[in-house]
Amino acid sequence: MIKANSTKPVWGLSLGSTSWAAECVDGNSGELIRQSIPGSKYSTPSILLPRLSGEPTRLDTWTPIHVRGSGTSWPLEGVVDGVVGSGRMPVAAAWTARSQAFLSHDQSVPVWRWSFDGVSHELRPIDCLADAIAQLGSWVGKKSPIAITIPNNFRQLEQQLVIDRCRASDVDVTLLWRPIAGALAWLDQFESTLGKLPESKRNLLDVHADWGTITFTEIRIVSGHESSSRKWLPARSRPQGNDVTPGFGWAVEAISRKLLSLTQRWSRFMDGGGVDDLRSCSQLDGSTLLDSIQQWETAFVSPIEPFNSFKERLIRESARYAGVVITGDFAGFALDGNTTLSIILDIFAPKIARTSIVASGIEGEKLLAKGAAIFANERQKDIVSYLDTLPELDLFVETSGQFDWLPLLSGKDRFVPGGQKWQRPDPIRGLAVRRGATAVRLVVAHEEFNGVREIAAMLSETAEQRLSAELHVSAIAAQGNAALRLDLADESQSRPMGKIHADWRRMKPILDKNGQPIDKNSYLKMQPRAFPELMPRKSSYSCWNRSQSQISEFIRRLPASNKLVSDTNFLRSLNQAVQQKDQTQYPNDATAIGSDFHCPGTKRILDEFVDGLLQLWRKNKSRPNDGFVIVVRILGYLSVDSLEFENWLIKNICSSFPDRGSVKHSFGLCARDSGNIAKFLSAVFASRDVGTTDLKSASQILRYRAKATEAMTSELCENVFRVSLRVFEREMANGGRSFAFRWSSLIVVYILRRRMFDSGFAEPEDKLAQHAKVLFSTAIRHSKSGKLHPIGGSVDLPAALQQVIDYIDKKGRGDILMAVENQ
Repeated sequence: MIKANSTKPVWGLSLGSTSWAAECVDGNSGELIRQSIPGSKYSTPSILLPRLSGEPTRLDTWTPIHVRGSGTSWPLEGVVDGVVGSGRMPVAAAWTARSQAFLSHDQSVPVWRWSFDGVSHELRPIDCLADAIAQLGSWVGKKSPIAITIPNNFRQLEQQLVIDRCRASDVDVTLLWRPIAGALAWLDQFESTLGKLPESKRNLLDVHADWGTITFTEIRIVSGHESSSRKWLPARSRPQGNDVTPGFGWAVEAISRKLLSLTQRWSRFMDGGGVDDLRSCSQLDGSTLLDSIQQWETAFVSPIEPFNSFKERLIRESARYAGVVITGDFAGFALDGNTTLSIILDIFAPKIARTSIVASGIEGEKLLAKGAAIFANERQKDIVSYLDTLPELDLFVETSGQFDWLPLLSGKDRFVPGGQKWQRPDPIRGLAVRRGATAVRLVVAHEEFNGVREIAAMLSETAEQRLSAELHVSAIAAQGNAALRLDLADESQSRPMGKIHADWRRMKPILDKNGQPIDKNSYLKMQPRAFPELMPRKSSYSCWNRSQSQISEFIRRLPASNKLVSDTNFLRSLNQAVQQKDQTQYPNDATAIGSDFHCPGTKRILDEFVDGLLQLWRKNKSRPNDGFVIVVRILGYLSVDSLEFENWLIKNICSSFPDRGSVKHSFGLCARDSGNIAKFLSAVFASRDVGTTDLKSASQILRYRAKATEAMTSELCENVFRVSLRVFEREMANGGRSFAFRWSSLIVVYILRRRMFDSGFAEPEDKLAQHAKVLFSTAIRHSKSGKLHPIGGSVDLPAALQQVIDYIDKKGRGDILMAVENQ
């Protein structure tokens, strides 16, 4: 960081597709003092491709461009075809290819290929961009602080590559999100208009209409930060998938040059021909210019589509914006006689339209460079210019035998000072390295990458005692890698044992047996565990939709509730509607409403539906009839979250209620209070004769609720374990033909979640655990010999039973197979 009292001038730099601009700001006054903008000799920026292996690339931005090209003599690009390619990669092509990869979520982007003297070469678009930015930065202001704009969806690896190339060229670089540069330039001109606006309208829409993509970014304008001298600051959220749509520039180029040969079209483009003012180009004919040269499959759409989408978005959300900033080569593109600015004028009130900026081509790059220069100047004075959000970064941790992903950075919606180092306020404590370890292994997941990565660091000496560890995390938004530092100490002597530093570049991806990256959830399931993960019932959109007619009819008839509770036929059809399963989600169990009491549709409808059911239940619980019992069952299938209803259920489980089966059924689906759960399991498993409904309800409670065993004593859990084994042994002797065989085995494995609260529960060497493993091993042999014929699905029974044994041995992996069986 440059000292705050520095008076050194700073630069803002923006490299677009067919133009670039740099602006210099005085370090003291903050005023623009000079520009570095190409004059009449300016040409479309491109990277001159090397002829020899290892030869560096070179940025060309002037006319005439370098004669060498692809190794042939003048005229420009003498060799242009789909086999050899071209002697240079236009920056426009690099930005397009890089954006196409982002749109398709594909890490393997197209490359620019060429051949010379029989030797084939290739260059990645991101390498082209990094080289171009580094060389341009070196020309503009070597050793001077330079802020360079980057797209809103520039990934961490791309950021780091650009930073590394710039630093290798002695460029003092800081990266700045392009929409933030536009917002800072907008604030410089229109900040005084914000004070008169309500908070709901202090938003800015930034649009970048370029050759490959059109990007929409909403920037919030918030009150100044404590470390800023500004009254208003732009605040950026993480980009969403629908923020980017394919552009149409290359298609326009194909139309505008369709009468010319490929080489002529290419030469015209490279010579800075600019963008034609086409009145109508909705008819696209064949491949684009890039498709013709490199055989890239360039995604593009008719210009009408993105402009209509843009217009609809403005109409729908115009009341929320204080203004609009549109940059890029197609920012002012004329369509059917209407310019972009005229569209804005039609939609916005004239007063708001006057606070909108439309800057095409080089004028847009000048605007962005100005915003970047403002940021660079304030950054060297430790002034916060904008607020940002950090990407999700999670660490794989083990706590009390339970594995999970621990968030390391701030939340998605939490703003941090942009361009400045953010450090987690408190280190992550409670981590440890096991006794006898010779290395520390960190496994991290990053939202921008497909799989998880790991780094292993050797300890200076074997850990003879358990080592405590603290994890310190820091990051600078948009500036490449987050930094991790693990501080180790001997717990027995509280003495430091060293520090481990890690960054993403040193981490290796974890791959499966097919060489594919492993995602976060899959990695969790691969770990040997002491107890299984929950297996909740999911909500199904199709089941929710199918139940709407019955739910709407129930709500309509609710005013006549006295008659409604007597209409058992209608209530049975309603009960059937909410309990139906979505077989398309197999092996997951899914109904209209999930076990978390959430639906995939409008929550207002669910709330109105449940309020009506609870109203019927309250009115009739003193005089239960057949209709009332159905209402109780419906509330159960909804897994309704009502402590009042749950307390009533637990009270009536051991009473003389005429249909205790329905009460137990609903309690198994609705129970959440750990005290009530302990009472239920204590009552049910006090008897040697445990019914099928009791077993099913117990298994559902244990697989749905994270804290089901919290209020239970370990002695009660042991009794549940023991009685379930007795049921399992009895049903195994009968060929496993009942659901009791399945429910009892599920209870055995899910009661192991008691280990979350008592790590010594059911140790693998204990007598009861040994007995369980013998029973399940016997069941495996019987299954293989054809003596077992379980019902309820086509689960691989030996594998499911072996999985239970593995969990008892604290080596379990994956979702419980018995729990994903059709019911």
